[in-house]
Amino acid sequence: MLQQKNADITNQSILISYNQLISELNLAKSKLEYFEKTANPNAAIIIRNANTSYTNGDISYIEYMQGMQMAREIKLDYFASLNRYNEIVINLQYLMNK
Repeated sequence: MLQQKNADITNQSILISYNQLISELNLAKSKLEYFEKTANPNAAIIIRNANTSYTNGDISYIEYMQGMQMAREIKLDYFASLNRYNEIVINLQYLMNK
């Protein structure tokens, strides 16, 4: 009787964790899609425009570096989001194998 109750509690705990991870996974996937469809292409445009403008003498070195910094921050945010997504997938796989 006690073993069954403990098993039920464990199963319920696993189900709650699973549902939470699925919710987090959906959020992380949405964030990744944003980066892949919008932010990363914008970062590429920022880099291209900064390079072109600096080469043509339209902007100073500081403005050029500000553009590069902005693009780099977008990329770092993307990689952080990708890392979080992968962590959630790993946690789900671990949970499924319990």
